[in-house]
Amino acid sequence: MVAAFAIFGLFQGSLAAMIVGVLILDLGVQFSQVANQARIHALDPTARSRLNTIFMATMILGGACGSGLAGLAYSIWGWSGTCLFGAASAALALLLSRRR
Repeated sequence: MVAAFAIFGLFQGSLAAMIVGVLILDLGVQFSQVANQARIHALDPTARSRLNTIFMATMILGGACGSGLAGLAYSIWGWSGTCLFGAASAALALLLSRRR
């Protein structure tokens, strides 16, 4: 996902770069979604429904907060700032996922 935001930032105005970046970003989001769901479902197989509800609610809340902050970044720093915010957010998520 960091690579997708790097592509967005480095090749601004390129339709081909936008397509490649969106594909990479979508793959990253899908992979992380599946990996995270597998992790939470392994916590307690008898509570899958409840865990999934909490997981999805948290994902929606996080997405809303991220969208709001990205809009703020765009209004202050433009497209480059938005790409930097996205890359920093993805890098932070990666670092946090490596902690155990």
